[in-house]
Amino acid sequence: MRLLLTIGLAGMSGIAGAHPLMPESPCSEPVRPDRSDVEQWNRFVAEVNAYRSCISGFVDSEYAASDAHRAAAERARQRWNDFVRINLNVPEDFPHIPRR
Repeated sequence: MRLLLTIGLAGMSGIAGAHPLMPESPCSEPVRPDRSDVEQWNRFVAEVNAYRSCISGFVDSEYAASDAHRAAAERARQRWNDFVRINLNVPEDFPHIPRR
């Protein structure tokens, strides 16, 4: 009973905290105006700078999420290897990775 409850809670926490697999950038591309209107062109240049800033922020955020996911995977792998070495009496250099 306790095992089933633990498995159920672990599964639910994984779903609730999941990161979207392929999030889309929230940034909108500016529309290039005719160069004859200086005021519209200057506004476009400002929008290009805002767009570049938005894309850079999105990319930085995605890389940070990727780094966090990779670190979590590495910790899980290390926990598995520690468990195998301690509980199954295998050699210290046993590099087994659990199958999916």
